[in-house]
Amino acid sequence: MGSFIRRFAGVFLGILLCWSTMAWGQGAARTATSRPRSRGGRAAAVTTTAPAPAAATAPAATMPAEALPEIQIPAMSLKSGLLEADLTVVDRYIAFWVGKLTNATDENTILEARKRLITGYRKYDSWQYQNVYAGRASKALLPLLEVQEVQKQINAALAISQMRQVTVQPALEVLVVNPNPALRLYGWAGYRGIRMLVLGQGKEAVDVMMKSLAKASLTEDSGAVMGAVLGMMYLDPDRPSMVTPVMFEDARERLFQTFRQAWPRVCTKVLEGDADMTAAAGDGLSALRKMSAGVAAKGEIPQGAVQMIVDLASCASKAYAKAVGNGLPSVSAEALLRDSEDALNAITELRRAPISEALAAKNEAERAAAVDDAVDKWIDFLKNANWPIQEPKFQASAGAATSQPAPAAAPAPTSTP
Repeated sequence: MGSFIRRFAGVFLGILLCWSTMAWGQGAARTATSRPRSRGGRAAAVTTTAPAPAAATAPAATMPAEALPEIQIPAMSLKSGLLEADLTVVDRYIAFWVGKLTNATDENTILEARKRLITGYRKYDSWQYQNVYAGRASKALLPLLEVQEVQKQINAALAISQMRQVTVQPALEVLVVNPNPALRLYGWAGYRGIRMLVLGQGKEAVDVMMKSLAKASLTEDSGAVMGAVLGMMYLDPDRPSMVTPVMFEDARERLFQTFRQAWPRVCTKVLEGDADMTAAAGDGLSALRKMSAGVAAKGEIPQGAVQMIVDLASCASKAYAKAVGNGLPSVSAEALLRDSEDALNAITELRRAPISEALAAKNEAERAAAVDDAVDKWIDFLKNANWPIQEPKFQASAGAATSQPAPAAAPAPTSTP
């Protein structure tokens, strides 16, 4: 049922980034076409092989077309480190295509410039080369994130996000706070690709990432971007050798604490029927399930994750009942309820299905009344199995429509302490 939620997120992204995704799919097959240009900027004269009449003047000499820069790095430099001459070659290439992107007046040129910048990064499968190229290219692209033309912003952000080297971290920090949610999304997509590299850099780089992540988790108002932020909370279990065990475990703990602090806001948005945040909650639910797999039973992370899932299910059940009562679509809340039950069974191995049974009722009104009871049954099952679960205590924000209006002095929503 997670597919229902991902489809809702996909609709948002499809609307927001439709032209950029189309451009990405077409970019490899489309190249900029223009009349040959001379170095002076005038159109090059066209020569002909036909013999000139006896009385004709000699044909004008063809002016050379604009030479495209190429990157050629000696094998020794790729192994030991780039020399000044190599850096000059790289900088010339980057400057040329960033300039093309900056001054482009048509879509083809924009796509070609972005493609060439990414191709330049992938020119050599060498860490030495790619690390240097990514840092220099991302820095050169930063001014394009501030231009008026959104298409140029998007293509610059997409190029940066494709360079999976820690040297792009400063550029990603600019992206994740950009006013344009599409750029923020590319920023977090890029960060996800270099998380382990950041952990390998040590405390300073990790602190920068964690600070931005914590801020976004509490303030992000785009459901699609929030989904990407919540997806950042999960670390793959395979620790790379460049990350120390202490750093890896510390990062896991910090990410989970950030996750728990952000979760009440997500649950409250689900309770209020926020469709975008409901989709983001599905991404968070997936992360909770993954981070609890393979962890010692009833350790801090599984215990916290189970409480967070119960909190979400409680809010989703109320959102479902409210939607049904108002004759509104309830598919996303229903999918979230089913996925919550699947996650609870995966983590606790209790193999219970009160939510599925409630949703199997033929009459929709009966289903709406039964799902809230089903969440209560789950709480009883968990308590009887010695999981330290607390009763969810969530209220809608002031002014938000809800089936259970909050008292004037209602406390802030809480989760597991």
